[in-house]
Amino acid sequence: EFTYVGYDTGCVALLDPIAGGADIDFPAITAPIAAGAATVNAALPDGDGGWFIAGNFDTVGGVACAGLAHVRSDNTVNAGWLPTMDGQVSVMALSDDFHTVYIAGPFTTVAGVARNYAAAIDADPASANYGEATAQEPFAIRTRAIDPTAVAVVPVSRVPRVSVDASFA
Repeated sequence: EFTYVGYDTGCVALLDPIAGGADIDFPAITAPIAAGAATVNAALPDGDGGWFIAGNFDTVGGVACAGLAHVRSDNTVNAGWLPTMDGQVSVMALSDDFHTVYIAGPFTTVAGVARNYAAAIDADPASANYGEATAQEPFAIRTRAIDPTAVAVVPVSRVPRVSVDASFA
């Protein structure tokens, strides 16, 4: 027997680490019915109290997006950082200076630029390229032959040596 039902947080809830309660002001994340349930595959703190989120969704807080968005610390969606892509982001990593978001997943274009399965996106608000795909190669990527959509991305700045294995064996 139910005596209480919590807030509808959608597919993700931002929890207070002390009290444990959900932040009910975090924007709702939705997907079209044909796409199935909205999901968040990855979330990264932006270094300023907000979040970069990625997954299967087309709106965040009522703002149209393509599965990648930036939610500011005040829980508003940053409409200036809404890169588009032709597939989902599976994993994300953030540069040490919080100015580059590295993404990987089953996509071939990001912000209209050819990027096969991996990309770097400018996240520096002071940059003229803010929200655009930048270089594709500044990080290591490894895929497994069994499931080419299962990827891991690691910024080179956090890896002492990088070995490229083009065979994916």
